[in-house]
Amino acid sequence: MTKKLSFAIAFTVVAVLGQTLLQAQSSRHTADYFRLEADKYEDRKISIDVAAVNEIKGLKNDDYGFLQATTYDTRNRTPGGTMFVVADKEEITKIIKKFGMRPEVDRDRGSGRDVETLRLTGVLRQTDKDKVYLDIAEEDVPASVLTELKESMNGKATKGRNAGPGKQGPGKTRNPLKGKGKK
Repeated sequence: MTKKLSFAIAFTVVAVLGQTLLQAQSSRHTADYFRLEADKYEDRKISIDVAAVNEIKGLKNDDYGFLQATTYDTRNRTPGGTMFVVADKEEITKIIKKFGMRPEVDRDRGSGRDVETLRLTGVLRQTDKDKVYLDIAEEDVPASVLTELKESMNGKATKGRNAGPGKQGPGKTRNPLKGKGKK
């Protein structure tokens, strides 16, 4: 192997690894990042950059409401995945009003799309490997409620328009970056 070829291979490996590390580092505050790092952040307070929220109507509970938060990686300008959110029932309407149900796209800022986000803070919880949710409820959520949420995460809740990430969930029914734009 010649020195030039060895150098080219080494340079390529370093460049690819560097880009991968940069991407992983810049994706913080998204659902995708915390899903990958769930063991590290479980039961810790975290913040996610939320572009929009949708109520999950297929889950009924007298004390708690369930949302699906669409996150956005503001540094890379890419979708950041969705995460379930458990909140006190009386807070659901306020949260929807604050974050909106459709991402706001600002097309006036240079090239590309800038999606407006707001931070949502809560405790990261994990039900299974790769199944996480954000707990923003005032008190501990009972195990029976978590079982219902876990079933929804696995696509078993199918009642209502926003029943979860299965066929009827918001991720399949709308464009995650659709929003207001310059007319």
